[in-house]
Amino acid sequence: KNLIGAFHQPRLVLADIEALATLPIRQVRSGWAEVLKHGLICDAAFFDWLGDTSPSGGAAGAAGDADGLERAVIRSVEIKAQIVGEDEKEAGRRALLNLGHTFGHALEAELGFGDALTHGEAVALGCAMAFRFSARQGLCPAVDAEKAEAGIRAAGLPTRLAEVDQVFSAEALIGRMGGDKKAEAGRLTLILARAIGDAFTDKGVDSDAVRAFLIEEGAAA
Repeated sequence: KNLIGAFHQPRLVLADIEALATLPIRQVRSGWAEVLKHGLICDAAFFDWLGDTSPSGGAAGAAGDADGLERAVIRSVEIKAQIVGEDEKEAGRRALLNLGHTFGHALEAELGFGDALTHGEAVALGCAMAFRFSARQGLCPAVDAEKAEAGIRAAGLPTRLAEVDQVFSAEALIGRMGGDKKAEAGRLTLILARAIGDAFTDKGVDSDAVRAFLIEEGAAA
């Protein structure tokens, strides 16, 4: 559904925090990746809280803490509802919710959508890559890319290709990214960042720059 880009509004959404207690911790962390993504997109203070290990911080939510999960879910719903309400059919701002997904979907597809990466883990890794690519292109400060990576890693989520038991081909990943629903006229579209909490859509990303980046990240030339 994500790859195709289908839209159908639900009649009702239930967010039962207690149900999360029935999940393996890997799946809780996978969901946490999408929560981190919301902070990276448009709420730097939320992202900071998510990584805060103090008693009033939200970091424990990644390990299943009910209070941390409740606050994280509430804020995530607020962010997503605001963005979707402004752009139901993803003609503009809603595309920001795909931060990390273009890299992530490519990785998932190359792995055959198996158990090597959950969707959330792929999104987390994709977010870290999107921030590093943004920094490489001079779009955001390197310190923000480092902070984003640290926050993702602290939640027990992958941030580097080397953490996946697979040798990826840069060319194959580029091919997958070109087939993403956000690609237009053969040019790569990526959700990139100017800073934590300031994501934007770039519809004219140079595939050669992405290829060089992927090789730097450890993909085969």
